[in-house]
Amino acid sequence: MHRLLALVLVVALGAAAPAAGQERIEGALEPGDLAMGSGELMDTYEVALRRGQYVEVAMRSEAFDPYLILRPPHCEDVVGLCDGQFDNDDFPPLPGGGSFLWGEVAHEGTWTLIATSFAPRVTGPYTLDLVVRDDDSGPSTEGVLLDGLRTMRGTLEDGHMTLGTGEYVHRYRFAGHAGDRLVVDLLSADFDPYVILQMPDGRQLDNDDWEGARDRARIEHILPVSGVYVALVTSYEVGETGDYTLTLEPRGREDVASPNRSDVIGEPSEPGEAPLRTGRDRALLFATDAYAAPGFSDLVNPIADAEAIGAELRERYGFEVEVVRNPTRAEVYTALGRYAEAEADEDDQLLVFFAGHGTFVGEDKHGRGFVVPSDGRPGDRASWISYSDLAAELDLLPAHRVLLVLDVCFGGSFVEQYRDVTDPYQTASPAELVRRYGRYRARLALTSGAREYVSDGRPGQHSPFAHHLLRALRSPGGHNADDLLVFEEVVLFAREVSGPTPLSGGFGGNEPGSTFFFGARDRP
Repeated sequence: MHRLLALVLVVALGAAAPAAGQERIEGALEPGDLAMGSGELMDTYEVALRRGQYVEVAMRSEAFDPYLILRPPHCEDVVGLCDGQFDNDDFPPLPGGGSFLWGEVAHEGTWTLIATSFAPRVTGPYTLDLVVRDDDSGPSTEGVLLDGLRTMRGTLEDGHMTLGTGEYVHRYRFAGHAGDRLVVDLLSADFDPYVILQMPDGRQLDNDDWEGARDRARIEHILPVSGVYVALVTSYEVGETGDYTLTLEPRGREDVASPNRSDVIGEPSEPGEAPLRTGRDRALLFATDAYAAPGFSDLVNPIADAEAIGAELRERYGFEVEVVRNPTRAEVYTALGRYAEAEADEDDQLLVFFAGHGTFVGEDKHGRGFVVPSDGRPGDRASWISYSDLAAELDLLPAHRVLLVLDVCFGGSFVEQYRDVTDPYQTASPAELVRRYGRYRARLALTSGAREYVSDGRPGQHSPFAHHLLRALRSPGGHNADDLLVFEEVVLFAREVSGPTPLSGGFGGNEPGSTFFFGARDRP
């Protein structure tokens, strides 16, 4: 079934602008309905929404486990993941149970609301309650907003769901309002607790040992946006199990602006105030899953990793992103050549990323490391790209700051000037960081390991290194949550990976004191 909802004056009905309102829909999943590729039946509804509005949907059914999806206008199909979509399976705070969505609309146009089930081929009646508001007055559904202390006790056990890195995890969802002061407190005497707070806009905060306590993880934060948050209970080490207590405690309100997903990080707060940065930020990502020669096995995650990283750079930080999939050696050099010929000013940045196979020839410091392109042949060095040649190419690029990220085996042999990274910027404001360190020419590198093999990860779950890199990009300004992420903070996130230790440092004409910025720029 496919319907146009008159509630919000859908574009198909000729409305000049979407309106606020509410509507209850009674439907049913029935044989003959559209179906997902995995067999779940679904009904679809078109809803016209205006950017800045708040949309709320509750789905209930006594016949099946409901699942809700709300897809933005740029999603081409009704199946498959799409950046910017809302989705939910179970939302325990919802009275009577069911699925619940609530958040700010980031894209104007016709959205697709999908009512479906968690399990395939189930049928039965359901109800949808849809509310659209022009202001952030909070959800109207009773019980979903975190407005009082909640304490949950549970047990991490063998057989439970896991994070992509293998740790057992429980998830607790709640609706939070921009400006709410929130404390998330996790205690366990059985395992080393680790808590994660995932935000509606994709950012997240993590904590392991609160103030050095091995039995406590804790996050204290002012919620930056209104929407559905998720608190994740997990452990520091893979395989840890045991009892825990999780407390969610709101502690009053602060008057804060609720930023849109497209708001500028570091944008001037007062009319006439100069932006912190005006340079152009670009990213060139090479990812190879498939290799022509039988001597190099195909991989499962490089392209997915590059696309996910590219999406974060584009949507969150305003980078211009180019992803080159399964490039040959010639295609790598052609792409780098385009950036070498482009004009650049003193504030321009370029991030270059490689994911795929790497190899090493020789012993210790006298050997040479290589990236293997899709047409690389075993034993044929001329068909590979040496790290020394790559460093020379990147050093000559006109961008003032260049960051190379290598998620390949033996990537550590690239780094020439090792840097013992701490977070030296935790007391400086974003404006101070840009003023002090932006003037230095940067040629920086971050690798997923030293002269060693690194993991590609489980299919569909990102490599361990990419997982932590994404955590860094999704954090609200790194460990000090100041809305500006710098190279050193990304390194600290990367070093939390279990297994090979990422290396970082400079190369070529890197100047002491240099860094690389994510955020703090003016976007057109």
